Amino acid sequence: MHKDSPILLAPNTELLIDERILGLQSEIRRLEVIAQSDPSRTYNSLCGIVGEAAEILDSITSRDTVEFASEPIRDVAQYLGYKDLASTEDIVRAWADKNPEGDGPKTERQLDDVNTEVVEQLGKPNAAAASPRSLYNIGPFYLYRLMHRFVGGAPGKPMDLKAKGDASGSVTGVMHRPDWTWMARWHQERITDLGQRLEALDLRLKQDFGVGNEVLRYFLKGGRAMYTALHRPQEGGNDWDTGILINPDLRPEDWYTAFARVNDLVAIFLDEARFGYTELLERHRDQLLDPQPLQLAAHDGPRLFSRLALQAEHAEPMRATEPFRPAGVNGELIDIGVSARNTVELREHWRVLHIVKAEGIDGIATPVPTLPYFVDDFSTMIREAIQTNTVGRKLAKRLERLLTVLSEPDANLMEHLKRNLVTVTKAMPMTAEELELTPTKSDPWSMMLTWGLAALLNDTAIYAARQTWVAAFDTFAAENLPRLLKGNTEFDEMWQQIEPGIKNRESVAACREVFLAQCAVGTLADDIVADYQTVGQAVIGKENYQKAVNCVLEIIDNGYSKPIAGTYYRTGWLGLLAQARHVGVTIPMQSAPLLGGSVELYYRAEGTKAEEAFDQLAQAAGTAVAQYDVTVDAVNIAGQPALVVQTRNPLLGLKITEASTVLLVIRPEPLDGPTHASVLDFLNRGVTASIRDLSRLYTDRAASSEDFLIRSRGRHAAEFVLLDLLGRQLKT
Repeated sequence: MHKDSPILLAPNTELLIDERILGLQSEIRRLEVIAQSDPSRTYNSLCGIVGEAAEILDSITSRDTVEFASEPIRDVAQYLGYKDLASTEDIVRAWADKNPEGDGPKTERQLDDVNTEVVEQLGKPNAAAASPRSLYNIGPFYLYRLMHRFVGGAPGKPMDLKAKGDASGSVTGVMHRPDWTWMARWHQERITDLGQRLEALDLRLKQDFGVGNEVLRYFLKGGRAMYTALHRPQEGGNDWDTGILINPDLRPEDWYTAFARVNDLVAIFLDEARFGYTELLERHRDQLLDPQPLQLAAHDGPRLFSRLALQAEHAEPMRATEPFRPAGVNGELIDIGVSARNTVELREHWRVLHIVKAEGIDGIATPVPTLPYFVDDFSTMIREAIQTNTVGRKLAKRLERLLTVLSEPDANLMEHLKRNLVTVTKAMPMTAEELELTPTKSDPWSMMLTWGLAALLNDTAIYAARQTWVAAFDTFAAENLPRLLKGNTEFDEMWQQIEPGIKNRESVAACREVFLAQCAVGTLADDIVADYQTVGQAVIGKENYQKAVNCVLEIIDNGYSKPIAGTYYRTGWLGLLAQARHVGVTIPMQSAPLLGGSVELYYRAEGTKAEEAFDQLAQAAGTAVAQYDVTVDAVNIAGQPALVVQTRNPLLGLKITEASTVLLVIRPEPLDGPTHASVLDFLNRGVTASIRDLSRLYTDRAASSEDFLIRSRGRHAAEFVLLDLLGRQLKT
């Protein structure tokens, strides 16, 4: 790009090492053209190439460690006298003394010499054993990875995806052996180095944006983080997973500016780390494995895979002796994930993730989440497997890790569980008594049930404000959970696949109980979501109830009292319906959970208080809807006035039944936050929250959801609004 390009478009970082080497190669090709005609100019440029090569060496090694660099780098260092000369200027001067300026033929020989001994060596593939990769199209996050590429293959036909995944997992495990403490220590130091760079960047960004709150958060995650949080960092295995969060409340231009700076920082970090990793392997060359065949089982029978055991020079002999179709296999070292803006994951983690410093390898302070995060994280993965009825190769390991966390006497975790138990016993006394959920019970089974039930109560907050629904849910759960906790055919089939993969055989029974609790809570979530959809379908599909809701909306749109100093507008499910109909899109049911508990209208007061406006509307609409077997009632929800349109009798088809079913809730508009509409659209005489506001609303509600299924349905809704509604609007 041109140097005068806008700041957000122009690269704003130093060149990466490979780009600098490409620059040297281009310069060599240019000098080859002018060497005969202008030897003096060529010679001066050659001195520049020598100086740039010395500076590249400074970026990838040091005079203290160059003896452990890869062979091509050592050869360049030896040619330049790098180890014995203190600066770039000294190296250029020494080279010039040995290679004085001469005529055209002499200059051509010098050019060829520098190209062969320096530029070609720097560009060799085995100059670094690892390579970085940046992936920007995964969806909810951007992934940066440092990896060691291996050569794999299969006789007769290419490796399938499962085989490549198995091979990648195997070689990653080989690279992170428990007895290779030097490997773990190096990674720990790199993780700490990256954290320090990000802390410094966070300070600069806060100054640039003029904000006091954090701009960036950085943490170790996955199994390494779990064991560090458990104060047993040496038990962590495999690659090192990290996460970076950028404050989702920043202005869009500030968020993307911060992302660009993070992207540049991470790219440079990985560019340098790949050479440091190479030196690490060379230091411990005597401990590396000779290449051995690695036998892996595939769905269609065993295949033979060749492992390139950490040294590139072994590849050709192995290919010559073992007939197979080669394929790349990734050995993973460091993963860095940056959550994308406007994703449920970013808002969820920014809101609930509590990061602390714990002692890692060699006592190095390491940022990790507290243990409640891991309960939620592993529960999400397990519930996803249950929802899709899929037993992946890591499911047993995740169950064991969840059990490990639940068994830890951690003060933070115990306090979280205590709050959950208070929530459940207060709201669901029958269920708590039936399942014997008491403060004296701290077994993983009880803890998992308490955790799951508390999440459901949180996610049905609008229902929980109506004690009749809470009582109905309590009755339903108390009646059905004992049956669900005995298992069923689907549970038995999944467990038969999981059980052999549990390594600690003494924990098999406890893992089964935890998995059973997850399945039971998942079934309750299915029932709640099914009820959401039943109510939603009644509003748009059952004649009487549809007419009743439309009648109330017509009264509002026509102005039931003059003057009304306020505005009613559709939001939530009702707003989603209005916008979808306007655009001409059908809403898929998985994208339409009633996350607020019912169809919604907000009242924006502009003079007339909500209580007075709701009384007027109740009088105007109550008589009109009576013919549809529906009432309009003023109520109090969470300390605020509200108006509900509800059936006189229970809605048929609901699993959790109470005396009446709420079809429509009208509430005062929140003064700010993601539920507050900043822009209103006028569609078919009705007022509706804009698509952008609905996108923020559904994203925030999904991020606030604690249960896997309700959160995933919320994510579907947020993506539907963003892609199908707003996306189509932008296209047209």
